[in-house]
Amino acid sequence: MTINANFPLARPSLLLDFANSQELDPRITFSRPTTATCYDNHTTAVAEQNLLTYSQAIGGTNWTALFTIALNNAVAPDGTTTATYCSFASAGGKWVQQTNSNSGGAITTSVYAKVGIGILQFFYGGSDGTAYANFDLTNGVLGNYNGAATITSVGSGWYRCTHTYTFANSASATSVYFAIVDSTTSARAASTTLTSGGVYLWGAQLEQRSSVTAYNATTTTAITNYIPVLQTAPSNQARFDHDPVAGTSLGLLIEQQSTNLTLYSSDFSNAYYWVPNASTISSNVIVAPDGTISGDLLSYTGAGARVNYFITASSTSATFSVYCKGNSGTRLIIRNTTTATNLVTGNFTGSTFTPDAGGSIQSVGNGWYRCIVTATTGITSGDTLRLYVYTDVGGGTAGTSVFLWGAQLEAGALPTSYIPTTSASVTRVADNASMIGTNFSGWFNAGQGSFYAEAINYTSLPNVQEQYVYAYQVGNTNNRIELSRYTSGATARNDFAVIQGGVSQADLNSLGTTTIGSSIKIAGAYNTNAFAVSFNGATALTDSSGLVPSGINAISIGSTSGGAYFINGTIKKLAYYPIAATSAQLQALTGS
Repeated sequence: MTINANFPLARPSLLLDFANSQELDPRITFSRPTTATCYDNHTTAVAEQNLLTYSQAIGGTNWTALFTIALNNAVAPDGTTTATYCSFASAGGKWVQQTNSNSGGAITTSVYAKVGIGILQFFYGGSDGTAYANFDLTNGVLGNYNGAATITSVGSGWYRCTHTYTFANSASATSVYFAIVDSTTSARAASTTLTSGGVYLWGAQLEQRSSVTAYNATTTTAITNYIPVLQTAPSNQARFDHDPVAGTSLGLLIEQQSTNLTLYSSDFSNAYYWVPNASTISSNVIVAPDGTISGDLLSYTGAGARVNYFITASSTSATFSVYCKGNSGTRLIIRNTTTATNLVTGNFTGSTFTPDAGGSIQSVGNGWYRCIVTATTGITSGDTLRLYVYTDVGGGTAGTSVFLWGAQLEAGALPTSYIPTTSASVTRVADNASMIGTNFSGWFNAGQGSFYAEAINYTSLPNVQEQYVYAYQVGNTNNRIELSRYTSGATARNDFAVIQGGVSQADLNSLGTTTIGSSIKIAGAYNTNAFAVSFNGATALTDSSGLVPSGINAISIGSTSGGAYFINGTIKKLAYYPIAATSAQLQALTGS
């Protein structure tokens, strides 16, 4: 007989399939009087985008020019000899142009330019002939423009010039022109006085949005990348979390209360709180995990390139996390400056941020990772902690950089979902879900029954229980039945406990170990002198002596009744059978 033939004959009287339904049963009372973050399975945002091809070989393939084009003629802003020199020897039109495809609306164009002669002008082909911007490269200032424009020095005489304009329809900007004109006041005018000279160009970019982002090089094809968007749930709204990369539904997210102690958690340019060392911070240059252009760039300028944050410890353990995207890697350190000791170092190497000793990561899509380190020893409350984010694992190597967003320091030994801050710390209150009174009694059998839970733990607190389901008597938790995960030292086991009058009737806790992020299935049955539990299809453990607790009239989901011992993870499914399932049936339930 196969294991599937052993399923209980009775149907569950309670079935909470959170992962598939992605909604709360109306009998559940839920509260969390603050907002909180999670991922859904469908919301994305345009991340890196460049609708121009051959963006560095300006004037070559796919470009049309009334210039004389010299490719790879000068050192570009990235240090490579890939800049184009666009020169001319007569009056009249002087431009280089590329046809593009876009859907109208807000368009942002940018290019790196270096002075030759005259004024650099952007203008556009299509049905709307009014959009333009002029840039005085000699003096590094804007001329006339409509829409919005910027000119920013990037060193060695180079400027990044940007222009944003909102077009009326998709035919309004069918091509982009970079031209030389006589003055900063002209609009789409051919030069009549300039008969010789030129301009250096490199790194052209066209984006379908209202502000510029970091440059993305193209060759044969345009770039449009997408990023999963971290969502914000309103207060008292349950969160049904998802894997941000795979889109898999993970179930009902239940977390303990936590506070983000870092201020300006996504503004690393705030030098009062985030102190750079041998590095520069460029603000709001990339689309961050929340879908906004709020990611910052930390770039090397000398040995020991990093950004630091100083804070007073409020507990004996601390967890530091930050979202990173990079071209080399990064390193996170929690240092106790009071004792001059590095408490923990997490190395995240390469563009995929593979963690080394002392760290862990979560991929959140499009090359972004949440990098995490936890210090559980060496801290006395009141000590000064120093948080380091290095550009790479070597402590500073020329040319390295890393994008940063969403820093969080939490008092305690685990990371929880991101809590944005500005000028003050922010607390996310705990999630609480329960069923009480007639919402409970309609499906519960006081004499015998079986609980089933399927869940994912994100974290592991030492020497505590993390509840899957907790059935109890209101006002007297000495009478209870619980399925939980128990961590002792480095070992995490699963537990089925039955308590009557404060006395253990069954405590079956030598179940298989679990790892952070792994999915578990556990089912426990109770009846007088007959208790059993199975975990992930293993042979059931049994106890043949004990009483069934009386007076049970409520359950708490993902925590205890008093709002403690939170799972800090997701409940995928909860079920209750109004019979005591056999050992074989419990094994079948958890092995399916």
